[in-house]
Amino acid sequence: MYTHRTAFDGMHQQAEAFGTAPLSLAGGFIRWLRADGRAEQRTIMGHTGTTVSLDYPGPELAPGLDVEALPGCDQSPGACAARGNSVNYGGCPHLPNKNPWNGHPP
Repeated sequence: MYTHRTAFDGMHQQAEAFGTAPLSLAGGFIRWLRADGRAEQRTIMGHTGTTVSLDYPGPELAPGLDVEALPGCDQSPGACAARGNSVNYGGCPHLPNKNPWNGHPP
């Protein structure tokens, strides 16, 4: 997803396109090109509506900069299903929640 940011305050970036993202951007990242042509990115720590919170600010993040925002994944079976990727889910959702060896030997 490419977007054009409209506002920022260091750790929080805002763009209308963030509000129309089909999946949560939390856990994903934003990426942009610096003035020297190299790509830079920041992890998206939170996503609410049209605003994302970053792990730390970037000196070149300024209003009007084009950024690419990519969604995160909580690595759950539901997240894989939402992305149409259930066949590649590598977790173990059917393990028991209680550890049988939790401080009580047999």
